[in-house]
Amino acid sequence: MEDDPVTAEIASAYLAQSGLDVLRAASGEAALDILRSRHVDWLVTDIKLPGTIDGWVVAAEFHLTHPTRPVLYMTAAAAPSSAQAHGSVFLRKPCHPSLILEQLRRLQANHDPSMERRP
Repeated sequence: MEDDPVTAEIASAYLAQSGLDVLRAASGEAALDILRSRHVDWLVTDIKLPGTIDGWVVAAEFHLTHPTRPVLYMTAAAAPSSAQAHGSVFLRKPCHPSLILEQLRRLQANHDPSMERRP
């Protein structure tokens, strides 16, 4: 989830070309709809999103399904928050999509799925 449509398209295309299945949402509300209707393994979200729902709320919804899974947060303006799950990453924008992929791969490699409960 990225608040700039062009940046979102570039990052999504890069991640998809790297072999990831990417779901995009145009707002925080749309992101919540996706999280509630689809299986999402990992979350990359901007903190400031179009609409009234921000990235912190989207991440909180994600943690209902994956309570111990880290989130990759991105923003140009917002400060890191204690609302982050242990091990989450905070990237300052602008950043190259390869850095997003590198951080996602690192989160995946370091995550212990046995620590999660399945709904």
